[in-house]
Amino acid sequence: MQRSHVRSTTAFCLILPTAIALVAVFTIDNLSYGTESSDSSRFPLRLALIGQLNSPDPHEEHTISSESVFASVCEKLVEFDGEGEIQPGLAVSWQWVEPATLRLKLRQDVRFHDGRPFTATDAEHSLERAKFHPKGRFRTRLATISEVTHVDPYLLDISTHHPDPLLLKQLAFIGIMPAGTPYGIDAPICTGPYLWTELKPEEHVKLQRFSDYWGITPEAQDVTFQMESNAESVVTQLLAGQTHLGQLNPAWADTVDSSDDLWIFSRLSPGVYYLKFNIERDLPQHPAFRSAVDLALDRDALVIDGFKQYARTANQLVSPNSSGFVVRNSALSRDLQQSNRLLNSIPSRHPVNSVSFLCLERDIHLCSLISDQLADAGIAAELQVFPPKEFHELSEKGLYDITLLKWHNAIHDANDVYANIVHSKDLRTGLGIANDSRLSDATLDAWIEQAMYTLEVDQRQALMSLIADRVAELQVTLPLVWEMVLYAGIQELEWTPRSDHRIAPAEVVVPSFPVP
Repeated sequence: MQRSHVRSTTAFCLILPTAIALVAVFTIDNLSYGTESSDSSRFPLRLALIGQLNSPDPHEEHTISSESVFASVCEKLVEFDGEGEIQPGLAVSWQWVEPATLRLKLRQDVRFHDGRPFTATDAEHSLERAKFHPKGRFRTRLATISEVTHVDPYLLDISTHHPDPLLLKQLAFIGIMPAGTPYGIDAPICTGPYLWTELKPEEHVKLQRFSDYWGITPEAQDVTFQMESNAESVVTQLLAGQTHLGQLNPAWADTVDSSDDLWIFSRLSPGVYYLKFNIERDLPQHPAFRSAVDLALDRDALVIDGFKQYARTANQLVSPNSSGFVVRNSALSRDLQQSNRLLNSIPSRHPVNSVSFLCLERDIHLCSLISDQLADAGIAAELQVFPPKEFHELSEKGLYDITLLKWHNAIHDANDVYANIVHSKDLRTGLGIANDSRLSDATLDAWIEQAMYTLEVDQRQALMSLIADRVAELQVTLPLVWEMVLYAGIQELEWTPRSDHRIAPAEVVVPSFPVP
């Protein structure tokens, strides 16, 4: 197949067994308001995601896959568009009435799936529910909020402990539910274009078009999200004509590309793969060793062999489609001679033939490529591969010299990346939650914290530049590649991939023929 079968929305883009037995079924019973009449001749839009959804509570699940499902059911006060920019949602406008108080004007004439009208009281309840949910996943996103007040039925004030330039982006993850919604629910009642009809964990989620939706009516009347445990299952279903659109792993891109019936959809994502050093260990504490590893890496080869061209070489932890991105020089070119000279400058009591390389099971292919590149420079890395639970336990304990990680920058903002990955770890504030490298740099911390409280765009951008330079200087994290959003779908499908990895059924144009 020619590369014309690859659809990309960015000029720089280069040329994912069936489900296991279901555990439980969550359905909406006796819900008739806003539903459309049953028609056995209708065929659903079928979308395949890699991942599992085990709860019908939008404040309890928080993964890339769950965001796709819940985004079509539960609207937010503000929404991300396909480019990662904030747009009106249930709030039509907003302003900072004080440095630490955001006022939102809410949309009128909106109804929940059960017919109740939407007001500021519902928004107030939803934010408090998400923040204090005992099984919730959004506490850190709402940590700066000190008070939520409904000024009138369609005016909401959100006060924070300090000015928070990321507050709007954090709100774009919090689904709005009716006031009084308890923590234990069988199905979400929200205001989105689709209402929830069924969840079979580890199998599928079914949605139905909401006929009383305030916005544009989506084309697909019924939607099924098929939840798959691995990339091979998605490709198998696509090739068998059992799904319209699904997530694609780069390892399966050639298989999909060889089919005359499928397209590949791609665009740059806000995700970055990077190497991290534990600087409390003997070798990684030496700047010369960290520089030697950087010079041993061939990022272009990783893009080709590790991602089948569906990635871009990275020179910082922040991708170009994120706020706070800084234009910098390209990443270092591979230089094995200079790498070897740096290694020879390290005292002999620190042999480079005993480097532990911690790797997540899913990334074994990429880790192997990196290990081979290091070996070319004389660095013998012992590859240690573990499933997610064991991997994260070992990483938190610092039982590694080098590890490979991926950060998905869900809110498309540089400060979120730096606050999580390179700020000193602080369990009290949640800062540095992904910093297991033992890095602690007072200068870096101060700049990151200052950026967290700075609303003025130019001042924040200047801080981002200082932070990016400091992170590059320290070399405790080595950016490798910015990954691509990658999907495969039938050729008749019309769809533009979003930078946040979500599939929004309302944005998919249903083909003229059904998939059984």
